[in-house]
Amino acid sequence: MIVHEATAAARDVTAFVRDARAELRAELHREGSVLLRGFAVAGAPALQDVVGALSSRLVNYVGGDSPRHAVSGKVYTSTVYPPELAIPLHNEMSYTRDYPALLGFYCEIAPAEAGETPLADGRAVLRALPAAVVERFRTRRVRYVQNLHAGMGLGKSWQATFETADAARVEALLRARGAELAWQPDGGLRVAETVDAIVRHAATGDEVFFSQAHLWHVSSLDPRTRAALLRFKREDELYHACTYGDGTPIAEADLEATRRALEGATVTRPWQTGDLLLVDNVLVSHGRRPFHGARRILVAMGAA
Repeated sequence: MIVHEATAAARDVTAFVRDARAELRAELHREGSVLLRGFAVAGAPALQDVVGALSSRLVNYVGGDSPRHAVSGKVYTSTVYPPELAIPLHNEMSYTRDYPALLGFYCEIAPAEAGETPLADGRAVLRALPAAVVERFRTRRVRYVQNLHAGMGLGKSWQATFETADAARVEALLRARGAELAWQPDGGLRVAETVDAIVRHAATGDEVFFSQAHLWHVSSLDPRTRAALLRFKREDELYHACTYGDGTPIAEADLEATRRALEGATVTRPWQTGDLLLVDNVLVSHGRRPFHGARRILVAMGAA
């Protein structure tokens, strides 16, 4: 991670980013993440301006599976999740072809204790994975399945996920992505998409591990929750599920190897109120540590 500290001559974060745009983009492509600290950040509008300045366009969270709230424009809260639980490392929306290239996180309220956003370089993760695991992910790919309810149930509804109640609009978006979809008798929607778990960065050519199969797979659940859910539903009927692209099960040993490789590549830095963290979503995965006290992190996303 590269850190830029504000100076007396450069305090406004939007002006700094516009002036240093080429340098910051080069740093993101080289290091994967850049922290801007000590700058004057005018909340959500400034975050949106910064991400807009460094990407071709801002994108919304349509199709995103995590619970979060829109703040203003195309700025959202970070994932709403119990503070005592960790969010595993993942690349944002790596379960679909339509993922953001750039993430901007703004720390509006730093947590009193912990609550860091851990990062892991996907190049290092790929190097740490056993060759046989890499080969299976490379050749078989990953098939992600979402079972979205129509208004009542576990996880997000399809209306909240796609930010519309227009079924035809949702169908058009999913077909454009190359996803499979099936409407259920209870009004819910089943979505499946097969994507690469190992990709090349469009600008750098670096090959990286780019996945969240380890997060979507039932093995990510604690044993009690896993057993309770599987008493009522098949594995492929859960809110999240995944297999290899050919439909065969992913070996849990491969997913454990993935988690170990991610943990081994993880770096963390405590948040300070006012921090603005830029992350290349293809090169670097992110997560969240448990925390105590108030914590409010805003996020904006941009295309390449």
